Amino acid sequence: MGRLETIRLDAQMEEFIDTQLRDGNYGSVDEVVDAALRVLQHKAERDAIEAAIIEGEQSGEPEEFDGEEFLSELHRKHVR
Repeated sequence: MGRLETIRLDAQMEEFIDTQLRDGNYGSVDEVVDAALRVLQHKAERDAIEAAIIEGEQSGEPEEFDGEEFLSELHRKHVR
């Protein structure tokens, strides 16, 4: 169950919501706000993915991976 929050809308936000309702895009103010929050969430997720990609690209050339050496090291550290 969601939590109840109070939000303040400036004139521009009120106009946007009224337009969305008038155009029939949404049935209630709650639906407009929910849709806007989903857009913000998706944008935050995309921004995080983009930042991770940039970090990966800037991390340098990949190093050769030796699976056998990796497993041997794991066994040495964790298997008794």
